[in-house]
Amino acid sequence: MAAELVHLTSADYEDAMDFMDLVFSQAHRPHDFADLMPTACRPEEEYMRRNLAIKRDGKIRALVLCSPCEVSVAGNTLKMAGIGNVSTHKREGGQGLMKQLMHQAIAEMQEDGIDFSGLGGQRQRYQYYGYDRCGMKYAYSLTARNLKHINYPVPDWHFEPITAESDAWLATAKALYEQQPLHCSRGDGTLDAVYRYLTCWNIVPYACLDAEGKMVGYICVTADGTSCSELIADTPAHTVDMLVAWTALKGVSQISLGIHPWQTEICRRLDLICDNISLHPDHQYRIFNWDRVVKAFMDLKATYVSLMDGELVLEIAEWGRLAIAVKDGRASCEKTERAADLSLTAFEANRLVFGPKPAYYTADLPAEKNAMITNWFPLPLSWWHQDCV
Repeated sequence: MAAELVHLTSADYEDAMDFMDLVFSQAHRPHDFADLMPTACRPEEEYMRRNLAIKRDGKIRALVLCSPCEVSVAGNTLKMAGIGNVSTHKREGGQGLMKQLMHQAIAEMQEDGIDFSGLGGQRQRYQYYGYDRCGMKYAYSLTARNLKHINYPVPDWHFEPITAESDAWLATAKALYEQQPLHCSRGDGTLDAVYRYLTCWNIVPYACLDAEGKMVGYICVTADGTSCSELIADTPAHTVDMLVAWTALKGVSQISLGIHPWQTEICRRLDLICDNISLHPDHQYRIFNWDRVVKAFMDLKATYVSLMDGELVLEIAEWGRLAIAVKDGRASCEKTERAADLSLTAFEANRLVFGPKPAYYTADLPAEKNAMITNWFPLPLSWWHQDCV
């Protein structure tokens, strides 16, 4: 029987979970997607239709999840879509099923006005579909020995697990997250949805309480407490104090975490105490609407860097020419027919604009615009781990 490409429905839920569990368990380690991804792997029709699949004789043979969300970036609202759960039955390999699903997902994203899309996986595998590694995130490692030698004062705080019934703590966590200059729409915004996001990827969330019982912030960690996927407090100083308190009170020898580039004060404080610091690409991204995405992230960068006034016309292959201008520190971006100052492939543009390295590692910059381009780029494209699919 010929294969058919379909959107899954609520009636396919159990089959879809069984299929993904099988494929990923055979390829990696035992998986239980219903438990691993309660944010996206849900039986409701709205969620199941986000799964594109190829069926043969009524059975799922390949699947791709395309999960949209709204993201607020320095007050700009963008439409983003995460690609995940890319899976093909081992007996269907080499038939081009993944290619069909990815091309269909891309066509639907473009039709739906998605501004940009992100995913994880082997780099060259997804370059075929216009994705490449870019963005930036700082990786830090804090050890018990770091704290011992600098005699860092440990605050009189304690941690309590956040459960599905912790309404007050969940409400505070939601408010703290939504105060971040980049944050996503997490499901329908209910406290149930907040809990699902905080616990996806087998992560355990804890509320951090001061001596009077007031919630200072929250930390999301792996079961062994040595890797932090989300750390948000009411101030940058408290964010670092909270990490220190966790390390000291839980007796872990080391904890690792990622920090976004716009979290400059947190970076400065961690730079003073952490053992290891590195910069790496955030994810693999494909930009559909360069004008909207660059404008939003220029605005985000302007919250912590004084942008130089000037203009740049950047030609991006197969997209067109992007005119970027900054006047009195305020950015504007629009598509243009003006002559280009710099012409790049889409992959080169990804890396020049979003890093992680400075722009001059990607291209020879026009001498008269070198300082300006280096001041503007890379832009702080970075994603919260708990929002990944």
